[in-house]
Amino acid sequence: MKKILIIGANSALALPCIKIWAKKDYSLFLVGRNEEKLKNLKNDLEKKYNINIQISVKNLINKKNCDELKDEYFRENDSIDILFICYGILGEQEKLISNNDSLVNHVFINSISKIIIINSFISHFKKQKKGSIAVITSVAGDIGKSSNFIYGSSNATLSNYLTGLRQYLFSFNIN
Repeated sequence: MKKILIIGANSALALPCIKIWAKKDYSLFLVGRNEEKLKNLKNDLEKKYNINIQISVKNLINKKNCDELKDEYFRENDSIDILFICYGILGEQEKLISNNDSLVNHVFINSISKIIIINSFISHFKKQKKGSIAVITSVAGDIGKSSNFIYGSSNATLSNYLTGLRQYLFSFNIN
């Protein structure tokens, strides 16, 4: 049975993937910020597909929460087949320009937190010599637009990291 960690499980982009994996009877570990939505999703999926789902309520706004996620996952699981990351925030451009605290949080959530999480799982994937890391980014990382250049630059950072990571992990049979 495949084991999949889905971070950003409450997002509209993650839900179709979750349903496909649930139909295939995969073991799912769902992570999201909104406890009520996450519990409702868990209950719905367990009833509809008769599977057991693990959940974790986490706001990945700081390094501590990102670091804790790997340990929490491996307390309940001995391996991982797919790490699927599907979260982020668009933010209000003018607020990000005028408030450096908001800017730092925005960049952390959209790129740095994902890089920290992925890095924490790399050693496990390398030991297994198999697995997949899938991350939803944004086309905004490929183009610079005046309306969302901060959001775009956060996604560009993540996309460049993922390009190098893909090359690095290729020899370990990790996609």
